[in-house]
Amino acid sequence: MNWDDFLSGIRTDLGDTGTTPKYPDALLYSYFRSAIWDVSMYFPRRFDHVTLEVDEADAKKFGLPDDFISEIVVECPEDNLLLPRRDRPGFKRTPSTHPLFYEVSGNNLYLDANPGGATVLLSYYGVHGLPVVTTGDDDAITYTDGAEDPGPFILTVPDRDIELVAIYIKALINQRERTKQSSLDRFKLSTGTRQDNPIAPEVEDYFAEYRSKIGSDPEGRYFSNDPEISMTSGIHDEILTHVQEASKRR
Repeated sequence: MNWDDFLSGIRTDLGDTGTTPKYPDALLYSYFRSAIWDVSMYFPRRFDHVTLEVDEADAKKFGLPDDFISEIVVECPEDNLLLPRRDRPGFKRTPSTHPLFYEVSGNNLYLDANPGGATVLLSYYGVHGLPVVTTGDDDAITYTDGAEDPGPFILTVPDRDIELVAIYIKALINQRERTKQSSLDRFKLSTGTRQDNPIAPEVEDYFAEYRSKIGSDPEGRYFSNDPEISMTSGIHDEILTHVQEASKRR
């Protein structure tokens, strides 16, 4: 699904199909960004064998992609899997002549030894794509794929999960309307507190539906940074076997 089709569907759901839209594209794009980041925390996008760039000042330091959420495997060189460094109290790090372990800290990945120019490959879970926003000479705003020859932005969220993005956006729209229409609230004369806003329950229902659909995914998909509980960790049996055997040799 491309961005224009998605935007048209959202406007239809919101009843905002008039000549002059009630909700500007820029507002819907802002809410779309929030929805994509949240959905990606549960059902992220997978990237395989991405080459990391080494830091010029530190041969053991590599920058992580901007859309990085959690690593799946780290290879150095290709097909040689590294183990995550898990320090234990009182455990002394022993330097090695070639990389055996890695550690993720902040926006960087660190190896325990200089790879000597060997390629470091990262397979990871990341945030789904977002349109590139550009402003033309006539101040018109366009949303494209950001290519050298720009084309329509195609959503990377699977079709089965697009409904989650739409529900999240509609919940934020209703929150916005609730704020604008706070004058509808009735005040208690004794305390001055607000009550009985007719829009509040609708907002709560949208987010309840969003969380419910995530928790009741028919394929049992659910992402977690903890591979012990993650249902989409992507760590296959052969990788687990490799990790377990390597841990025994430590």
